[in-house]
Amino acid sequence: MAKQPKYKLDVYLDEVRRRKESVREELTGAEEKVRVEIEALVTIQAQLDALVRDKEVQSREYWEGMKAGELSVADIRTRKNHLECIEGNYRDQRRKYLAQERAVGRAEKALAAVRERFQEISNEVKVHEELKEKWLEERRREEMKREEKSIEEISSALYEKRRREERNR
Repeated sequence: MAKQPKYKLDVYLDEVRRRKESVREELTGAEEKVRVEIEALVTIQAQLDALVRDKEVQSREYWEGMKAGELSVADIRTRKNHLECIEGNYRDQRRKYLAQERAVGRAEKALAAVRERFQEISNEVKVHEELKEKWLEERRREEMKREEKSIEEISSALYEKRRREERNR
């Protein structure tokens, strides 16, 4: 049997498959990045919530003390400074939260871009694999035709040989 010809785009198909694997790894990294950024956002949100609760408790205690007249001037100043400190921490944490929301958005946008690239490269691989399969099927059909032709020629030769032998008798 003759050696099968090599598919002319095999090298390219192998390269596209390697790129697909590379993009798959990128996709995994991008998904992990989104997960990490969302975890950081949740952590910052929990810290913000804790600051809000602390501010509410401290503020309530401050105003209850003021209404009851139980606080000295020094206590008032101390508690007011503490409330201002909590407010400053809240503003800082809120800035961090907003920055982290933007980071999550960037990570999700990058993930969407990588997913799109992965889909494109997957489609390209699929198309080239289908083309190769069609090419292989065509080669099989051609081989079958050659075999049929060979069998037919052999059959014809055998028939002619028998016919001649019968005439020569």
